[in-house]
Amino acid sequence: MDVYFTADLHLGHKLMPIERGFSSIKEHDDYVIDTLASVAGSKRDVLWILGDVAFGKHNLVRLNEIPAIKKIVLGNHDQYAAENYAAVANKVFGSFAWKHDVLLTHIPVSTQQKHRFKLNVHGHLHRHYIDDLFYLNVGIDYGRPFSSGEILDAAHPELLVNKEERV
Repeated sequence: MDVYFTADLHLGHKLMPIERGFSSIKEHDDYVIDTLASVAGSKRDVLWILGDVAFGKHNLVRLNEIPAIKKIVLGNHDQYAAENYAAVANKVFGSFAWKHDVLLTHIPVSTQQKHRFKLNVHGHLHRHYIDDLFYLNVGIDYGRPFSSGEILDAAHPELLVNKEERV
């Protein structure tokens, strides 16, 4: 079992294909789903999607093409009833404390949370990032989901043998 993290799928969004260099919504959505399914390809894998899943309820069902266990942290564009997300995911959250010291959110949280968590894993910023090691943007705009190993290395750099490997 492996655990992966991503955000900002924006399935069915009419502007994402243009911003991400695709010729159509279908081409964009197929790429996103195929990329996630190729990484989180086992029914035992866990895929965390940190918000902004889909535009149009009918686009949510594309998540069923990914064999992994899916957990969703809702984002600012996830405005349908919770049962719509629960129909395609195993769990739905507003935020989640993973491994007790890694906070999973869609929108980055205030730096005032640094005393409670070692890392804020988030989306929302697409290819932008916050120049602070407390934040890790896992948006699909980076081309692939992040592994649990990458997340734990970012949260606990003191455990790395070679600190230059830091994400």
